[in-house]
Amino acid sequence: MVELSRPVDRREVEWVIWGTCLGAVAVWVHSLHSYPTAAILFYAIVFSPLCVILHELGHAWGTSLVGGGVRYIQLGKQRKKNQPRRVRLLGYTWLLYALPFCGLVQSDLFTTQHYRLKRCVLIAAGPALNVLLLVVAWVLADSADSQSWSSVWVGLIFANGILLFYSIPPRTFPEGSIVRINDGLLFYRTIRLTDEDIRNSVAQSEIARRFLKEARELQGLTLSELVVRHEANPDSLAVLWVSATQLQQANDPRYLNLGLKLIDHPDLNKTHLPALIDEYLTWQLNHGPPENFERAHQLSAQLLEIEDTISARGTRGAILIDIGRVEEGKKMLTEVLAKSSSAMDQTYSNIFLALAFKTEGDIARARDHARAAVTLNPTAPALGRVAELLKDVVPSAS
Repeated sequence: MVELSRPVDRREVEWVIWGTCLGAVAVWVHSLHSYPTAAILFYAIVFSPLCVILHELGHAWGTSLVGGGVRYIQLGKQRKKNQPRRVRLLGYTWLLYALPFCGLVQSDLFTTQHYRLKRCVLIAAGPALNVLLLVVAWVLADSADSQSWSSVWVGLIFANGILLFYSIPPRTFPEGSIVRINDGLLFYRTIRLTDEDIRNSVAQSEIARRFLKEARELQGLTLSELVVRHEANPDSLAVLWVSATQLQQANDPRYLNLGLKLIDHPDLNKTHLPALIDEYLTWQLNHGPPENFERAHQLSAQLLEIEDTISARGTRGAILIDIGRVEEGKKMLTEVLAKSSSAMDQTYSNIFLALAFKTEGDIARARDHARAAVTLNPTAPALGRVAELLKDVVPSAS
């Protein structure tokens, strides 16, 4: 009997299935045409970023074709709070993360006229470009003079085929606090949009356009200038967002007030809500028990309602311990430790389990969890809250 240290994730199963299928097809191609399998797989990996770039450019060009606006093109997946490299290329803003084997285009349509058709066109433009590239690669592979060049083009066929398999059959992709949907599911949902959905989407796009214009005007302002600008125009989402972000980065306690206003702002796109709530609660957890227990309880419950993930459960459990509901918090954080492979989740779970056991008078177990936390991440901001338990481990933590 095999005993697992944590449950197998659904995505891990999918990778095994896809890898098995890819290997089986590669073996079949090798046996049918005597192509070198290793070379085909190598070129498929090499061409994958190119196929992703062209796929996302297809979406961007489709958006421009129907008169929409492209906010940015993202390559790679955001992990935790790592910041992308921003570049301006081909008339678009690109957000570049490591490992560009996936991507997305954030686009807007500013009119309700023919909305569904326009949205379907820009969605289909990405896979359409991959289909075109696949056909070209097929022709080149068929007419290649040598086996080496045939392997190159067959590798390109594989890269496009894999991307099409991932983008067309409807499915979702969890990315941090956001659940992304692929082209197939987005196309299906677009067809089923109600008139009210369309009006709301166009209204959100207009808000985003104004937000980005104002945000560009705020670049270069100091923190004090931003706070003054917010006091003069408290209803501006852009001013509030930029001010709250800079206060958070500066570790300024005024962030608590502005961060809460940002979460409650009526023009805020609700897709940003989970990340903003998580950032706000994490900031509070780093600095001590929340001043407003009821609001912290409400926000952590709201986060868990929006996205019932392991990370959200960790945040909720830590808040429960901070507001005195120790047994409930311990149960949730013990579950997070058992199920999560994230170093951040495990670090914070250990810190707040240490606080829980300290509250209960079990100093030995509290020290064990504090030591585990500092081993996982010796620079975690919340370690200051268990500094007394760590005096014999990291004297500089106090």
